[in-house]
Amino acid sequence: MLSYYELGIDILGHKTNRVEWAYIALEHSLEETYRACQRVGVLDIIQHRLFGAIEDNIPDVPNLNNALIRTRQRFPDVHLIVLDGVAGMVNDGNINDFGSIKDMLRDIKTACQQKDLTVIGIGLDAKSSNPSQWVPYRQRPSGSGAWGQYSSTIFIMERENPRDIFDKGRRLVIEPRNAGSEQHKFVLDADGKLQNAEDQDADFLLDSQLAHWPSGTIVLTAEIILIGTRNALAKRSVERWITNCVEAKRLIKVSRGKYKVA
Repeated sequence: MLSYYELGIDILGHKTNRVEWAYIALEHSLEETYRACQRVGVLDIIQHRLFGAIEDNIPDVPNLNNALIRTRQRFPDVHLIVLDGVAGMVNDGNINDFGSIKDMLRDIKTACQQKDLTVIGIGLDAKSSNPSQWVPYRQRPSGSGAWGQYSSTIFIMERENPRDIFDKGRRLVIEPRNAGSEQHKFVLDADGKLQNAEDQDADFLLDSQLAHWPSGTIVLTAEIILIGTRNALAKRSVERWITNCVEAKRLIKVSRGKYKVA
């Protein structure tokens, strides 16, 4: 996702702007973070933009000043900061205290407005004593309800089947403050990367269709989208499949919206 921000590529159907970003590991050492990134194959994307709270002398404080100073020394134009372990910035470490979290989030919002920043904070989902009891997503972050009340957007990643520890299905729930909620389904691949479940369905169906088209067949974007729509595929998944086929030279672009089967 961060590489998409860097290139200005749409994410989950939403337009993005190109932006310089930095990732600050507040909970783990740089070595631990490097190993985790290498395991899932994203170290080359994140390594040169990764900061460590210990290694880069970024103390736990309830504001962004120290973090911003360090990151902008290396990246003067940084406008997106990811705080991995944002709960560590809560004053006195009391993540259950409404007032402490409220003050920290207000400080972050002030810094964002004054310094043209966006901040993504990564934390934990709350444990539930009764897994069968549904809890509104804005109340899910571990600790006080202030997380949901004073955050602009809440992202929750959860297993499709919470009772199955081997379940590879994941559901991403997006709860913006001033827009409708969204849900997106993913699947963990063998490397631990999230793959869009809808994209996998699109690949299987449309690859089968492509195999039936003789070489030289002319196909239109509208035709391919219609095939996808009839099979309950999202338009963005079909468009992504077309783009990938053109890059792989399985489809040759003739003109706008018109392709030839290679």
